[in-house]
Amino acid sequence: MRFGFLAALIAPLAAAFPGCSSSPEGVAIQASFLSGSIPDEVVAFRALVLDGEGRALRRGPLVTVASLEDADGNGRRELVVPELPTGQDIEVQLRAFDRLSAEAVTAVGSSGPLFLQAGERRNVRVALYEVGRAQPVPTVGPGERFLHAATRLSDGRVLISGGFAAPEARPCPEGADADARCFAAVARSDAWLFEPAGARWFEVRGGGLATARAGHTATALPDGRVLVAGGATAALLVLAPQRASDGGRNGFVIQVVPEDGDGAPSASTGFELFEPELGAEVTDVERDGDPGRGRFVGAADGSGPGRLNRARFLHAAAALPDGRVLLAGGAGDAARTAELFDASRPGGYGVGPELALTEARAAPSAVTLIGDAGPEVWIFGGVSNVASATGLAERWRPGDLRSRPASEASDFPGEAGPELALLRPTLVTDLDQRHVLVHGWYGPRCPVDDFAGVPEASTPGDGRPLCNHVGGPERSVVVEAGSGATVRNETPIASRQSFGAATRLPDGRSVLTGGITNASLAAGLAVTVVEARANAEGRLPAAPLATANLLRARAFHRTTSVGASSALSTGGLRVSEDDTGAPTIGLAAFSEVITFAPPEVDDSPAGTTLDGGSVDAGTPDAGTPDAGDP
Repeated sequence: MRFGFLAALIAPLAAAFPGCSSSPEGVAIQASFLSGSIPDEVVAFRALVLDGEGRALRRGPLVTVASLEDADGNGRRELVVPELPTGQDIEVQLRAFDRLSAEAVTAVGSSGPLFLQAGERRNVRVALYEVGRAQPVPTVGPGERFLHAATRLSDGRVLISGGFAAPEARPCPEGADADARCFAAVARSDAWLFEPAGARWFEVRGGGLATARAGHTATALPDGRVLVAGGATAALLVLAPQRASDGGRNGFVIQVVPEDGDGAPSASTGFELFEPELGAEVTDVERDGDPGRGRFVGAADGSGPGRLNRARFLHAAAALPDGRVLLAGGAGDAARTAELFDASRPGGYGVGPELALTEARAAPSAVTLIGDAGPEVWIFGGVSNVASATGLAERWRPGDLRSRPASEASDFPGEAGPELALLRPTLVTDLDQRHVLVHGWYGPRCPVDDFAGVPEASTPGDGRPLCNHVGGPERSVVVEAGSGATVRNETPIASRQSFGAATRLPDGRSVLTGGITNASLAAGLAVTVVEARANAEGRLPAAPLATANLLRARAFHRTTSVGASSALSTGGLRVSEDDTGAPTIGLAAFSEVITFAPPEVDDSPAGTTLDGGSVDAGTPDAGTPDAGDP
């Protein structure tokens, strides 16, 4: 390893650099690898300046480490990029290479969006993420939690809100299986902001959420705010054995039941909004744009948290292009209902009257697709036993008072057979939001001696065992908006997941991570990347574009895109067995980022080539970046 700290000074005062433009606009970048030192294989760097659409306004030359020079005589070698654009959103991206041909990017980092005024110079931090592997985030962050929410903000930061803290073992309720294990979990009210440019965490100032909550939704609105809705302040996790026909154990069934300290139901009817520009520093001493800015606010009239029509826990949320958000299903009596939050409602933001669902849905997933007739919200799963496969999905169109069963559009999931359950599937849309990949498996299970794995068409409540000893039939299907046409999507066994997480990178590629992989509730490490667009048959690629592994097995976690080609995974739990075979729960204590090769960048119509320069290879960084302001 070589010098442990890289500081690149971009567009400094022209007087310090003979031959450079006299324009003072620019950005001073402090950059470092997450590992704390530059890998030995890195031989060159290149800087790009991108416009607000991600196209290259300018491309810097390939600069070798050996050719770096100390242009300003400060004892450090610099990369100089003069004349940055002003009056528009830009992004400064730095790429590292392990060969002079620059055929493959070894590491990538960026800062932006930035908006420079005429004459403005700004200091920013850039973390370089190594391509092809997962790395722990080196700064202190949100720590252990699960069933939290993670939302990418319009400025590139990621908001982490709430979640359950580490659960503690406690006696199970009367009537539970003698071999069941129960754990009490209490929700957290803290919230955190991740700044990908510097790989830094900042705790949201002012106390975080107004109400501690977990199992809630946090949905980005078109105006940059985030709607945080529902959840529970406490819950009981029940891990009950799945019994085989001979009475033996065949894996576990997991239930998450919202409750207060006395065992009474306790889901939340409240909502609040995160305002990303509130509470900014009066004086931005570091000149870094104050990445810790942002506050939570309640009802429009300032009377406290807003009110939903019903308490919702483990519900689904999907944002419409006009800024409204459909909140659908959830545990308890909210399961057959939905409601519409309107950020522009006359008299103040809030929810309208209830809407009806065709099925009771606890732990569903939802997504907005764009069909020929406009936007429509598809709601998948949230059912543990329905009469037919068509009950696994339904859709709602703006203006309707109730949703429509999927059978009116297609025979979801596109094949015959009683697949009668699906909980919290992972959904990822293609680049056009016309197709959605529905990925999951958690559902009917069979006695261990039924190796055929064919689900029984049992009637709800008749007491017969559910089927498939490996945890339920695997589903990976692509559904098209409008027509509802459904096709199977071939996926590798390594990507099998339920209660996993997914995100879409800016170029449209989708990343699926972790999740429960078998009936023993073991969490997985797999990371799968799939194509940005469905093909002419409405099918995503049969083989993934790339596969990798997380550093920690995670389920009930969150994965969110950061930068150009990275995904941030936070929180999550994993179930294991002790020496007696009893289940135990552990939480992932750190966050990690996995990075893929950045996409090709098209030139902006007005793009020009940047002047040359060198990279500042200063002294090793003696400390860890701060975790937030006091």
